[in-house]
Amino acid sequence: MDENQAQVPLDEWVEVIISKDQMKAYIKLIIDHDDISVSHDSLLKYVSAHGIQHGVLYDKIKEISLDPVSFAGQEVLIAEGTDSRDGQDAKLEYMYQIKEEKKPKIREDGTVDFYSIQELANVKKGKLLAKKIPPTKGISGTNIFGEEVPGKDGKDIHIKPGKNTVIDKENGLVYAAIDGQVSVSEDGKIHVFPVYEVNGDVDFGVGNIDFVGTVVVRGKVNPGFSIKASGDIKVYGLVESAFLDCEGDIEISSGIIGHHLGEVKAGGNVKVSHIHSGIVSAKNDVIVSQSIMHSTIRAGGSVICQGSKGLIVGGTIQAGKKVKARSIGNEMATRTSIEVGVAPDLRDELKELLKEQKKLTENKIKTEKALQYFNQLLATTGNIPPDKKELQIKLANTMLLTEKREKVVKRRIKEIENMLFDIDDCSIEATHTIYPGVRLVFGSQIRYIKDKEPNCKFVLKDGNITKS
Repeated sequence: MDENQAQVPLDEWVEVIISKDQMKAYIKLIIDHDDISVSHDSLLKYVSAHGIQHGVLYDKIKEISLDPVSFAGQEVLIAEGTDSRDGQDAKLEYMYQIKEEKKPKIREDGTVDFYSIQELANVKKGKLLAKKIPPTKGISGTNIFGEEVPGKDGKDIHIKPGKNTVIDKENGLVYAAIDGQVSVSEDGKIHVFPVYEVNGDVDFGVGNIDFVGTVVVRGKVNPGFSIKASGDIKVYGLVESAFLDCEGDIEISSGIIGHHLGEVKAGGNVKVSHIHSGIVSAKNDVIVSQSIMHSTIRAGGSVICQGSKGLIVGGTIQAGKKVKARSIGNEMATRTSIEVGVAPDLRDELKELLKEQKKLTENKIKTEKALQYFNQLLATTGNIPPDKKELQIKLANTMLLTEKREKVVKRRIKEIENMLFDIDDCSIEATHTIYPGVRLVFGSQIRYIKDKEPNCKFVLKDGNITKS
Protein backbone atom coordinates (compact mmCIF):
# COMPACT_ATOMS: atom_id res chain seq x y z
CA MET A 1 0.00 0.00 0.00
CA ASP A 2 1.18 3.50 -0.82
CA GLU A 3 1.21 5.24 2.55
CA ASN A 4 0.63 8.65 0.94
CA GLN A 5 -2.39 7.35 -1.03
CA ALA A 6 -3.91 5.93 2.15
CA GLN A 7 -3.81 9.35 3.79
CA VAL A 8 -5.97 10.91 1.08
CA PRO A 9 -9.16 12.21 2.79
CA LEU A 10 -12.20 10.03 2.17
CA ASP A 11 -14.26 12.88 0.80
CA GLU A 12 -11.80 13.15 -2.11
CA TRP A 13 -12.52 9.63 -3.41
CA VAL A 14 -15.70 8.55 -1.60
CA GLU A 15 -19.02 10.14 -2.53
CA VAL A 16 -22.25 9.62 -0.59
CA ILE A 17 -25.38 10.01 -2.71
CA ILE A 18 -28.81 10.56 -1.07
CA SER A 19 -32.05 9.87 -2.98
CA LYS A 20 -34.53 12.72 -3.31
CA ASP A 21 -37.00 11.04 -1.00
CA GLN A 22 -34.21 10.46 1.55
CA MET A 23 -35.09 6.79 1.67
CA LYS A 24 -31.86 5.45 0.16
CA ALA A 25 -28.14 6.22 0.36
CA TYR A 26 -25.41 5.09 -2.00
CA ILE A 27 -21.60 5.15 -1.94
CA LYS A 28 -19.66 5.82 -5.09
CA LEU A 29 -15.87 5.25 -5.06
CA ILE A 30 -13.70 7.35 -7.40
CA ILE A 31 -10.48 5.30 -7.51
CA ASP A 32 -7.51 5.60 -9.89
CA HIS A 33 -5.04 3.41 -7.93
CA ASP A 34 -5.17 -0.31 -7.27
CA ASP A 35 -3.60 -0.15 -3.82
CA ILE A 36 -6.12 2.14 -2.12
CA SER A 37 -7.70 0.90 1.12
CA VAL A 38 -10.08 2.02 3.84
CA SER A 39 -11.03 0.57 7.21
CA HIS A 40 -14.51 -0.51 8.08
CA ASP A 41 -14.76 1.88 11.02
CA SER A 42 -13.58 4.90 9.08
CA LEU A 43 -16.10 4.20 6.32
CA LEU A 44 -18.88 3.86 8.91
CA LYS A 45 -17.88 7.15 10.53
CA TYR A 46 -17.86 8.81 7.13
CA VAL A 47 -21.40 7.55 6.44
CA SER A 48 -22.57 8.66 9.91
CA ALA A 49 -21.05 12.08 9.33
CA HIS A 50 -23.65 12.54 6.57
CA GLY A 51 -26.41 12.01 9.13
CA ILE A 52 -27.28 8.52 7.98
CA GLN A 53 -28.46 6.50 10.97
CA HIS A 54 -31.38 4.28 9.91
CA GLY A 55 -31.38 1.25 7.69
CA VAL A 56 -27.60 1.12 7.35
CA LEU A 57 -26.41 -2.00 5.46
CA TYR A 58 -23.40 -2.83 7.64
CA ASP A 59 -22.48 -5.99 5.78
CA LYS A 60 -22.33 -4.10 2.50
CA ILE A 61 -20.08 -1.41 4.03
CA LYS A 62 -17.78 -4.10 5.38
CA GLU A 63 -17.68 -5.73 1.95
CA ILE A 64 -16.65 -2.40 0.40
CA SER A 65 -13.90 -1.85 2.98
CA LEU A 66 -12.37 -5.25 2.29
CA ASP A 67 -12.08 -4.68 -1.48
CA PRO A 68 -12.87 -1.07 -2.46
CA VAL A 69 -11.25 -1.37 -5.90
CA SER A 70 -13.90 -3.89 -7.05
CA PHE A 71 -16.61 -1.31 -6.35
CA ALA A 72 -14.89 1.54 -8.18
CA GLY A 73 -17.26 3.73 -10.22
CA GLN A 74 -20.41 2.02 -8.95
CA GLU A 75 -23.28 3.45 -6.91
CA VAL A 76 -23.60 0.91 -4.12
CA LEU A 77 -26.64 0.95 -1.83
CA ILE A 78 -25.48 1.24 1.78
CA ALA A 79 -28.62 2.42 3.59
CA GLU A 80 -32.35 2.00 3.02
CA GLY A 81 -35.18 3.54 5.01
CA THR A 82 -38.39 1.80 6.07
CA ASP A 83 -41.24 2.67 3.73
CA SER A 84 -44.45 4.04 5.08
CA ARG A 85 -47.69 2.27 4.16
CA ASP A 86 -50.77 4.14 3.09
CA GLY A 87 -54.06 3.07 4.60
CA GLN A 88 -56.68 1.31 2.50
CA ASP A 89 -59.50 3.45 1.19
CA ALA A 90 -62.99 2.58 2.35
CA LYS A 91 -64.93 0.40 -0.11
CA LEU A 92 -68.25 -1.33 -0.54
CA GLU A 93 -68.31 -5.09 -0.34
CA TYR A 94 -71.21 -6.42 -2.36
CA MET A 95 -73.18 -9.25 -0.77
CA TYR A 96 -74.70 -10.52 -4.01
CA GLN A 97 -73.35 -11.94 -7.25
CA ILE A 98 -72.43 -9.14 -9.62
CA LYS A 99 -73.54 -9.92 -13.17
CA GLU A 100 -70.55 -11.05 -15.16
CA GLU A 101 -69.87 -11.17 -18.87
CA LYS A 102 -72.49 -13.26 -20.63
CA LYS A 103 -71.20 -16.78 -21.14
CA PRO A 104 -73.00 -20.07 -21.76
CA LYS A 105 -73.57 -22.16 -18.66
CA ILE A 106 -71.53 -25.35 -18.29
CA ARG A 107 -73.59 -28.29 -17.10
CA GLU A 108 -72.30 -30.84 -14.59
CA ASP A 109 -71.67 -33.34 -17.39
CA GLY A 110 -69.45 -30.83 -19.19
CA THR A 111 -71.91 -29.98 -21.95
CA VAL A 112 -72.81 -26.37 -22.71
CA ASP A 113 -76.25 -24.85 -22.13
CA PHE A 114 -76.41 -21.99 -24.62
CA TYR A 115 -79.87 -20.99 -23.36
CA SER A 116 -78.55 -20.10 -19.89
CA ILE A 117 -75.92 -17.41 -20.27
CA GLN A 118 -76.52 -15.17 -17.30
CA GLU A 119 -77.86 -15.05 -13.78
CA LEU A 120 -79.68 -11.94 -12.71
CA ALA A 121 -78.78 -10.30 -9.42
CA ASN A 122 -82.12 -11.17 -7.83
CA VAL A 123 -82.72 -10.09 -4.24
CA LYS A 124 -85.58 -10.22 -1.78
CA LYS A 125 -86.82 -7.34 0.36
CA GLY A 126 -84.59 -6.91 3.42
CA LYS A 127 -81.60 -8.55 1.75
CA LEU A 128 -78.24 -7.07 2.72
CA LEU A 129 -76.84 -5.72 -0.54
CA ALA A 130 -73.55 -4.19 0.54
CA LYS A 131 -71.52 -3.23 3.56
CA LYS A 132 -68.87 -0.59 3.88
CA ILE A 133 -65.35 -1.72 4.74
CA PRO A 134 -64.00 1.24 6.76
CA PRO A 135 -60.74 2.98 5.74
CA THR A 136 -57.57 1.98 7.58
CA LYS A 137 -54.91 4.20 9.14
CA GLY A 138 -51.60 4.71 7.42
CA ILE A 139 -48.44 3.17 8.91
CA SER A 140 -45.47 5.49 9.34
CA GLY A 141 -42.04 4.71 7.98
CA THR A 142 -38.53 6.07 8.71
CA ASN A 143 -36.06 7.65 6.31
CA ILE A 144 -32.32 7.08 6.40
CA PHE A 145 -31.90 10.11 8.69
CA GLY A 146 -34.16 8.49 11.31
CA GLU A 147 -37.02 10.85 10.60
CA GLU A 148 -40.62 9.68 10.57
CA VAL A 149 -42.28 9.37 7.17
CA PRO A 150 -46.02 9.40 7.83
CA GLY A 151 -48.32 7.08 5.87
CA LYS A 152 -51.53 8.48 4.42
CA ASP A 153 -54.79 7.43 6.01
CA GLY A 154 -57.26 5.72 3.69
CA LYS A 155 -60.05 7.86 2.32
CA ASP A 156 -63.59 7.37 3.54
CA ILE A 157 -66.55 7.08 1.17
CA HIS A 158 -70.11 8.32 1.37
CA ILE A 159 -72.73 5.72 0.53
CA LYS A 160 -75.11 7.23 -1.99
CA PRO A 161 -78.76 6.22 -1.60
CA GLY A 162 -80.24 4.52 -4.66
CA LYS A 163 -83.75 3.59 -5.69
CA ASN A 164 -85.61 1.13 -3.46
CA THR A 165 -82.78 0.75 -0.95
CA VAL A 166 -82.41 1.49 2.74
CA ILE A 167 -79.10 2.67 4.21
CA ASP A 168 -77.92 2.10 7.77
CA LYS A 169 -75.44 5.00 7.91
CA GLU A 170 -74.16 4.17 11.39
CA ASN A 171 -73.05 0.69 10.38
CA GLY A 172 -72.48 1.34 6.68
CA LEU A 173 -75.04 -1.19 5.45
CA VAL A 174 -77.29 -1.12 2.38
CA TYR A 175 -80.50 -3.17 2.28
CA ALA A 176 -83.09 -3.89 -0.43
CA ALA A 177 -86.43 -2.17 0.20
CA ILE A 178 -88.26 -4.36 -2.34
CA ASP A 179 -87.88 -7.61 -4.27
CA GLY A 180 -86.12 -7.01 -7.55
CA GLN A 181 -82.94 -6.80 -9.58
CA VAL A 182 -79.83 -5.09 -8.20
CA SER A 183 -78.02 -2.60 -10.38
CA VAL A 184 -75.07 -0.30 -9.67
CA SER A 185 -75.06 2.93 -11.66
CA GLU A 186 -71.92 4.68 -12.88
CA ASP A 187 -72.06 7.11 -9.97
CA GLY A 188 -71.84 4.22 -7.52
CA LYS A 189 -75.45 4.16 -6.38
CA ILE A 190 -77.04 0.79 -5.67
CA HIS A 191 -80.58 0.40 -7.00
CA VAL A 192 -83.19 -2.34 -6.82
CA PHE A 193 -85.55 -2.38 -9.78
CA PRO A 194 -88.86 -4.27 -9.61
CA VAL A 195 -88.95 -4.75 -13.38
CA TYR A 196 -86.45 -6.50 -15.64
CA GLU A 197 -86.83 -5.24 -19.19
CA VAL A 198 -85.53 -6.77 -22.41
CA ASN A 199 -85.48 -4.19 -25.21
CA GLY A 200 -85.70 -6.78 -27.95
CA ASP A 201 -86.07 -10.56 -28.31
CA VAL A 202 -85.29 -13.26 -25.80
CA ASP A 203 -82.64 -15.16 -27.73
CA PHE A 204 -79.08 -16.44 -27.32
CA GLY A 205 -77.95 -12.89 -26.65
CA VAL A 206 -80.19 -12.68 -23.58
CA GLY A 207 -80.65 -16.28 -22.45
CA ASN A 208 -83.16 -17.70 -19.99
CA ILE A 209 -84.56 -15.27 -17.43
CA ASP A 210 -85.27 -15.99 -13.77
CA PHE A 211 -86.36 -12.83 -11.95
CA VAL A 212 -88.00 -12.05 -8.60
CA GLY A 213 -90.04 -9.15 -10.01
CA THR A 214 -91.85 -8.39 -13.25
CA VAL A 215 -90.34 -9.16 -16.65
CA VAL A 216 -91.11 -7.07 -19.74
CA VAL A 217 -89.98 -8.26 -23.18
CA ARG A 218 -90.30 -5.70 -25.99
CA GLY A 219 -89.75 -8.32 -28.67
CA LYS A 220 -90.55 -12.02 -28.98
CA VAL A 221 -89.55 -15.10 -27.00
CA ASN A 222 -87.78 -17.59 -29.25
CA PRO A 223 -88.19 -21.39 -29.12
CA GLY A 224 -86.58 -23.21 -26.21
CA PHE A 225 -86.08 -20.19 -23.96
CA SER A 226 -87.71 -19.73 -20.56
CA ILE A 227 -88.87 -16.82 -18.45
CA LYS A 228 -89.62 -17.28 -14.78
CA ALA A 229 -90.84 -14.40 -12.64
CA SER A 230 -92.33 -13.91 -9.19
CA GLY A 231 -94.27 -10.92 -10.54
CA ASP A 232 -95.93 -10.51 -13.93
CA ILE A 233 -94.67 -11.26 -17.44
CA LYS A 234 -95.45 -8.92 -20.33
CA VAL A 235 -94.39 -9.87 -23.88
CA TYR A 236 -95.06 -7.55 -26.81
CA GLY A 237 -94.11 -10.09 -29.48
CA LEU A 238 -94.78 -13.74 -30.23
CA VAL A 239 -94.11 -16.57 -27.77
CA GLU A 240 -93.03 -19.63 -29.73
CA SER A 241 -92.37 -23.02 -28.10
CA ALA A 242 -91.10 -21.22 -25.02
CA PHE A 243 -91.64 -21.67 -21.29
CA LEU A 244 -93.21 -18.86 -19.30
CA ASP A 245 -93.95 -19.25 -15.60
CA CYS A 246 -94.90 -16.54 -13.14
CA GLU A 247 -96.75 -15.99 -9.89
CA GLY A 248 -98.70 -13.04 -11.30
CA ASP A 249 -100.35 -12.34 -14.65
CA ILE A 250 -99.04 -13.06 -18.14
CA GLU A 251 -99.94 -10.75 -21.00
CA ILE A 252 -98.81 -11.48 -24.56
CA SER A 253 -99.69 -8.78 -27.06
CA SER A 254 -99.14 -11.08 -30.02
CA GLY A 255 -99.85 -14.79 -29.69
CA ILE A 256 -98.62 -18.19 -28.59
CA ILE A 257 -97.47 -20.83 -31.05
CA GLY A 258 -96.50 -23.81 -28.96
CA HIS A 259 -96.01 -26.73 -31.36
CA HIS A 260 -97.07 -28.69 -28.24
CA LEU A 261 -93.59 -28.07 -26.82
CA GLY A 262 -93.55 -24.93 -24.68
CA GLU A 263 -95.84 -24.02 -21.79
CA VAL A 264 -97.28 -20.79 -20.43
CA LYS A 265 -98.24 -20.90 -16.76
CA ALA A 266 -99.53 -18.07 -14.57
CA GLY A 267 -100.45 -17.78 -10.92
CA GLY A 268 -103.00 -15.15 -11.96
CA ASN A 269 -104.49 -14.53 -15.40
CA VAL A 270 -103.25 -15.14 -18.94
CA LYS A 271 -104.22 -12.61 -21.59
CA VAL A 272 -103.22 -13.23 -25.21
CA SER A 273 -104.45 -12.57 -28.76
CA HIS A 274 -104.34 -16.18 -30.02
CA ILE A 275 -103.08 -19.63 -29.03
CA HIS A 276 -102.09 -22.30 -31.54
CA SER A 277 -100.90 -25.76 -30.43
CA GLY A 278 -100.10 -24.31 -27.05
CA ILE A 279 -100.20 -25.48 -23.45
CA VAL A 280 -101.52 -22.73 -21.19
CA SER A 281 -102.61 -22.78 -17.57
CA ALA A 282 -103.77 -20.05 -15.22
CA LYS A 283 -104.92 -20.14 -11.62
CA ASN A 284 -107.57 -17.58 -12.53
CA ASP A 285 -108.72 -16.76 -16.07
CA VAL A 286 -107.44 -17.27 -19.62
CA ILE A 287 -108.62 -14.43 -21.85
CA VAL A 288 -108.06 -14.74 -25.62
CA SER A 289 -109.10 -12.06 -28.09
CA GLN A 290 -108.97 -14.09 -31.31
CA SER A 291 -108.71 -17.89 -31.32
CA ILE A 292 -107.63 -21.04 -29.48
CA MET A 293 -106.69 -23.86 -31.84
CA HIS A 294 -105.56 -27.42 -31.02
CA SER A 295 -104.37 -26.39 -27.58
CA THR A 296 -104.56 -27.53 -23.99
CA ILE A 297 -105.97 -24.77 -21.79
CA ARG A 298 -106.45 -25.03 -18.04
CA ALA A 299 -108.01 -22.24 -15.98
CA GLY A 300 -109.03 -22.22 -12.35
CA GLY A 301 -111.58 -19.54 -13.24
CA SER A 302 -112.89 -19.04 -16.78
CA VAL A 303 -111.73 -19.29 -20.38
CA ILE A 304 -113.02 -16.41 -22.44
CA CYS A 305 -112.42 -16.26 -26.22
CA GLN A 306 -114.42 -13.43 -27.72
CA GLY A 307 -113.24 -11.11 -30.46
CA SER A 308 -113.67 -10.75 -34.19
CA LYS A 309 -113.09 -14.52 -34.45
CA GLY A 310 -113.64 -15.77 -30.92
CA LEU A 311 -112.95 -19.32 -32.08
CA ILE A 312 -112.12 -22.46 -30.08
CA VAL A 313 -111.26 -25.50 -32.23
CA GLY A 314 -109.54 -28.74 -31.22
CA GLY A 315 -107.72 -29.69 -28.05
CA THR A 316 -108.96 -29.63 -24.47
CA ILE A 317 -110.28 -26.62 -22.59
CA GLN A 318 -110.70 -26.96 -18.83
CA ALA A 319 -112.15 -24.27 -16.60
CA GLY A 320 -113.32 -24.13 -13.01
CA LYS A 321 -116.27 -21.82 -13.79
CA LYS A 322 -117.12 -21.24 -17.43
CA VAL A 323 -116.01 -21.29 -21.04
CA LYS A 324 -117.33 -18.61 -23.35
CA ALA A 325 -116.50 -18.10 -27.03
CA ARG A 326 -118.07 -16.89 -30.24
CA SER A 327 -117.74 -20.32 -31.86
CA ILE A 328 -116.72 -23.70 -30.48
CA GLY A 329 -115.67 -26.43 -32.93
CA ASN A 330 -115.97 -26.19 -36.73
CA GLU A 331 -117.77 -27.56 -39.77
CA MET A 332 -115.26 -30.42 -40.00
CA ALA A 333 -116.37 -31.71 -36.57
CA THR A 334 -112.84 -31.44 -35.16
CA ARG A 335 -112.78 -33.13 -31.79
CA THR A 336 -112.92 -30.43 -29.13
CA SER A 337 -113.33 -31.08 -25.41
CA ILE A 338 -114.77 -28.37 -23.15
CA GLU A 339 -114.72 -29.19 -19.43
CA VAL A 340 -116.04 -27.07 -16.56
CA GLY A 341 -116.91 -27.60 -12.94
CA VAL A 342 -113.66 -28.42 -11.20
CA ALA A 343 -110.49 -26.39 -11.35
CA PRO A 344 -107.74 -28.22 -13.28
CA ASP A 345 -105.42 -28.19 -10.29
CA LEU A 346 -108.09 -29.99 -8.27
CA ARG A 347 -108.48 -32.56 -11.05
CA ASP A 348 -104.74 -33.15 -10.92
CA GLU A 349 -104.85 -33.39 -7.15
CA LEU A 350 -107.65 -35.93 -7.34
CA LYS A 351 -105.67 -38.09 -9.78
CA GLU A 352 -102.63 -38.01 -7.50
CA LEU A 353 -104.73 -38.75 -4.42
CA LEU A 354 -106.32 -41.77 -6.11
CA LYS A 355 -102.86 -43.06 -7.03
CA GLU A 356 -101.68 -42.53 -3.46
CA GLN A 357 -104.77 -44.24 -2.09
CA LYS A 358 -104.06 -47.29 -4.23
CA LYS A 359 -100.44 -47.38 -3.10
CA LEU A 360 -101.45 -47.00 0.56
CA THR A 361 -103.84 -49.92 0.22
CA GLU A 362 -101.13 -52.11 -1.34
CA ASN A 363 -98.64 -51.20 1.40
CA LYS A 364 -101.26 -51.82 4.05
CA ILE A 365 -101.91 -55.34 2.73
CA LYS A 366 -98.19 -56.14 2.70
CA THR A 367 -97.75 -54.81 6.24
CA GLU A 368 -100.76 -56.79 7.51
CA LYS A 369 -99.30 -60.01 6.07
CA ALA A 370 -95.97 -59.34 7.76
CA LEU A 371 -97.65 -58.66 11.09
CA GLN A 372 -99.72 -61.86 10.74
CA TYR A 373 -96.47 -63.78 10.38
CA PHE A 374 -95.23 -62.42 13.71
CA ASN A 375 -98.54 -63.20 15.38
CA GLN A 376 -98.34 -66.80 14.15
CA LEU A 377 -94.72 -67.02 15.31
CA LEU A 378 -95.73 -65.83 18.77
CA ALA A 379 -98.65 -68.28 18.87
CA THR A 380 -96.50 -71.29 17.91
CA THR A 381 -93.25 -70.56 19.80
CA GLY A 382 -94.45 -68.24 22.51
CA ASN A 383 -91.56 -65.92 21.79
CA ILE A 384 -90.23 -63.51 19.15
CA PRO A 385 -86.43 -63.08 18.85
CA PRO A 386 -85.12 -59.58 19.77
CA ASP A 387 -84.02 -58.74 16.20
CA LYS A 388 -87.43 -59.70 14.81
CA LYS A 389 -89.19 -57.96 17.70
CA GLU A 390 -87.64 -54.66 16.56
CA LEU A 391 -88.92 -55.26 13.04
CA GLN A 392 -92.38 -56.06 14.39
CA ILE A 393 -92.49 -52.73 16.25
CA LYS A 394 -91.43 -50.86 13.10
CA LEU A 395 -94.13 -52.60 11.06
CA ALA A 396 -96.76 -51.77 13.69
CA ASN A 397 -95.75 -48.10 13.56
CA THR A 398 -95.83 -48.19 9.77
CA MET A 399 -99.36 -49.59 9.91
CA LEU A 400 -100.50 -46.79 12.23
CA LEU A 401 -98.99 -44.10 9.98
CA THR A 402 -100.48 -45.70 6.86
CA GLU A 403 -103.96 -45.84 8.38
CA LYS A 404 -103.66 -42.24 9.52
CA ARG A 405 -102.60 -41.04 6.06
CA GLU A 406 -105.30 -43.19 4.46
CA LYS A 407 -107.99 -41.35 6.43
CA VAL A 408 -106.61 -37.96 5.33
CA VAL A 409 -106.50 -39.03 1.69
CA LYS A 410 -110.04 -40.45 1.75
CA ARG A 411 -111.37 -37.27 3.32
CA ARG A 412 -109.73 -35.07 0.68
CA ILE A 413 -110.92 -37.31 -2.17
CA LYS A 414 -114.47 -37.01 -0.82
CA GLU A 415 -114.17 -33.22 -0.68
CA ILE A 416 -113.04 -32.97 -4.30
CA GLU A 417 -115.65 -35.47 -5.51
CA ASN A 418 -118.35 -33.39 -3.82
CA MET A 419 -117.12 -30.41 -5.82
CA LEU A 420 -117.84 -32.36 -9.00
CA PHE A 421 -121.52 -32.08 -8.20
CA ASP A 422 -121.47 -28.53 -6.81
CA ILE A 423 -121.29 -26.81 -10.18
CA ASP A 424 -124.58 -24.97 -10.43
CA ASP A 425 -122.93 -21.72 -11.52
CA CYS A 426 -120.83 -23.28 -14.29
CA SER A 427 -121.60 -22.79 -17.97
CA ILE A 428 -120.38 -23.32 -21.53
CA GLU A 429 -121.52 -20.67 -24.00
CA ALA A 430 -121.12 -19.99 -27.72
CA THR A 431 -122.59 -16.66 -28.79
CA HIS A 432 -122.57 -17.78 -32.45
CA THR A 433 -122.35 -21.59 -32.86
CA ILE A 434 -121.29 -24.84 -31.20
CA TYR A 435 -120.51 -27.47 -33.84
CA PRO A 436 -120.74 -31.28 -33.86
CA GLY A 437 -117.62 -32.98 -32.55
CA VAL A 438 -117.60 -30.92 -29.38
CA ARG A 439 -117.59 -32.78 -26.08
CA LEU A 440 -119.09 -30.98 -23.08
CA VAL A 441 -118.12 -32.05 -19.57
CA PHE A 442 -119.71 -30.72 -16.37
CA GLY A 443 -117.96 -32.39 -13.46
CA SER A 444 -118.73 -36.06 -14.06
CA GLN A 445 -121.50 -35.46 -16.63
CA ILE A 446 -120.74 -35.65 -20.37
CA ARG A 447 -122.67 -34.57 -23.46
CA TYR A 448 -121.64 -34.77 -27.11
CA ILE A 449 -122.86 -32.18 -29.58
CA LYS A 450 -124.39 -33.93 -32.60
CA ASP A 451 -125.99 -30.98 -34.41
CA LYS A 452 -125.17 -27.34 -34.84
CA GLU A 453 -126.31 -25.30 -31.87
CA PRO A 454 -126.59 -21.56 -32.64
CA ASN A 455 -126.22 -18.92 -29.95
CA CYS A 456 -126.45 -21.31 -27.03
CA LYS A 457 -125.49 -21.65 -23.40
CA PHE A 458 -125.21 -24.99 -21.60
CA VAL A 459 -125.56 -25.51 -17.85
CA LEU A 460 -126.04 -28.44 -15.50
CA LYS A 461 -129.63 -28.77 -14.32
CA ASP A 462 -131.04 -31.68 -12.33
CA GLY A 463 -127.92 -33.69 -13.13
CA ASN A 464 -128.24 -33.18 -16.90
CA ILE A 465 -126.40 -30.88 -19.29
CA THR A 466 -129.04 -28.70 -20.88
CA LYS A 467 -129.43 -25.44 -22.76
CA SER A 468 -130.52 -22.55 -20.64
